[in-house]
Amino acid sequence: QQSRTEAVITVQKHVRGMLVRLDEDLKQFAATEIQRIWRGYVANVDYLLMGFSATKIQSIVRSHQVKAKFTSMKENLVKEASVSERSYLTRQSHLATDTHCGDLQHEGRCYETGADCEVAESGLILLQSLFRGWRVRIRASKDVRKAASRIATATKVALYSPEMALGPRTVAALKVLQKNTRLSEIMNAIRVLETSTKLSFFCCETFTKAHASTTLLDLIRSCNRSLPHMELLQHILTTLSNVTKHTMLIPCIAGAECVDALIDLIQMFRDKGVIFYKSTIILKRIISIDEMSMAQCKKTENLKRLRGVYKLYCRHVASCPSPSKARQSQASDISATTKTGIRILSRIIDKAQQSK
Repeated sequence: QQSRTEAVITVQKHVRGMLVRLDEDLKQFAATEIQRIWRGYVANVDYLLMGFSATKIQSIVRSHQVKAKFTSMKENLVKEASVSERSYLTRQSHLATDTHCGDLQHEGRCYETGADCEVAESGLILLQSLFRGWRVRIRASKDVRKAASRIATATKVALYSPEMALGPRTVAALKVLQKNTRLSEIMNAIRVLETSTKLSFFCCETFTKAHASTTLLDLIRSCNRSLPHMELLQHILTTLSNVTKHTMLIPCIAGAECVDALIDLIQMFRDKGVIFYKSTIILKRIISIDEMSMAQCKKTENLKRLRGVYKLYCRHVASCPSPSKARQSQASDISATTKTGIRILSRIIDKAQQSK
């Protein structure tokens, strides 16, 4: 037993020693690498500063030489003019001419010196940007390089295909939304509108000018609790949420019909976290800006429906036992989204009651 204990102690000693040495080697390698990168950076900065300093010194020396030469020439001209027997008017004209020439030359040289400084500064900034870009590209992972390649390819395709830009795609999607009745085509059009309204304020304006919100509200009323319809509702609500982020566009969407449709969604899909949350956030934005929407929301019937949903959720939370560990991970996202929607719904009810 004692020999086994000694053997175990010996093995632990050697393993710990090996781990300590590996840790020290890793720290030494990291310190060496940091020093190498830092010294290279310092050397590059020193080189750029030396080049800028040399250029600045040369410009100052040359300017001084030119000024000294011009001063000596001017003194010689003054001496020659004083010795010669010229008329007073002639001397005055020459002095005025020299003064104007000196001012013009001085201003010209000052402009050239400032231009040289600006060129040198822009060159330094360009060198720094090139160096930082090279350093980022060298250290980028394979996934980042692949993503950059895909982005470059998509950009080239968009440049050679004008119809792939957000504006034309938004207009085409609005035409499909107004004319077609097939669910698949409407779904694709709403997906395009969702992306374009998220990325561009101009596309949001185009959306409101085409009165597409009326069509979307009609689609909302025709949806049921089937999976394709719930997916369509999520895309519609995301599009409306993107548009209502811009305060100046909310009056183009707000109205009694919009408020009624959103309250119907809140009541019908109170157990669907994403739809419930997006409906409440859109309703909150609309009633905060539009007075007609607030008047519609604070009606007795609508307030009763909203209070019913809120009380139902409160009773459900109070009566529901704590979820098991196996179901906790599956329901965490939905419960968090639903709780956020309930908090927004509580604020909507309070605001509607205060404005009564």
